[in-house]
This record gives sequence, structure tokens and C-alpha cells, in this order.
Amino acid sequence: MSPSMTRRRQLDSGVEYSHTFEFLAAFSYIGPAYPRGSKGTLREIVVRPYRVSYDVSEESQSVEILHVWHGARDAPTFENR
Repeated sequence: MSPSMTRRRQLDSGVEYSHTFEFLAAFSYIGPAYPRGSKGTLREIVVRPYRVSYDVSEESQSVEILHVWHGARDAPTFENR
């Protein structure tokens, strides 16, 4: 792949992730609770090939992105949350 095509794919990916984060701001509970079955505010969505974990705060009406990691890697653990 040529350097210009590689750069284009990187830019396209950046736009895709930016839209995903804007979407989370509007629809913060779209992702399932993390870990699965829990009742907390931690959530997770998949934006292939990445997994995005985030925390929803109703009090401050915000979404905090905690971690973005490649789906082939082991899931991170979140202590003290």
C-alpha cells in the first residue's frame, strides 16, 4: 500500500472514532454494562477492531473514555471504580 493510501486510511479511521465518541455523548447508555451483567456505570462498545470502555456520570452529564484497546488483546481491569 502506498504511503498516501496508508495516511488516507488513518484519517478515515480517525473520523470514524470521532463520530463514535460524539455518538456516545448523545447516547451514553448504548453500550452494555462492563463487566457483563453488572449494574455499575462502566460501559463498553466495540468499534472494530477496538473495544472502548467508558464511564457514564449522570451527575455531571458526561462520558469519560477510560480505555481504547485492540480487541485481540486481553481486556484491561479497572481498579477502584
